[in-house]
Amino acid sequence: MSKPIEDKLLSIMADKFDIEPGKITPTTSFEAMDVDSLVLVELSVLAEKQFGVRLGDAGTIRGAALLLRDNGVTG
Repeated sequence: MSKPIEDKLLSIMADKFDIEPGKITPTTSFEAMDVDSLVLVELSVLAEKQFGVRLGDAGTIRGAALLLRDNGVTG
């Protein structure tokens, strides 16, 4: 399961991009979070630094977590 990865990504979104944790879930789309493409690029760079995998067009935190898991990242 990718829950620990989801939690880390949710934490990054809250800490780095000032998105209230209670307002997002793993299935909330990045579009619904009202983040622009620059934020998504920054998230991808942060994920690459932390996990060693660059995020693609995941669409949601869960999608990003699954992508990371599929590339060998564990909680």
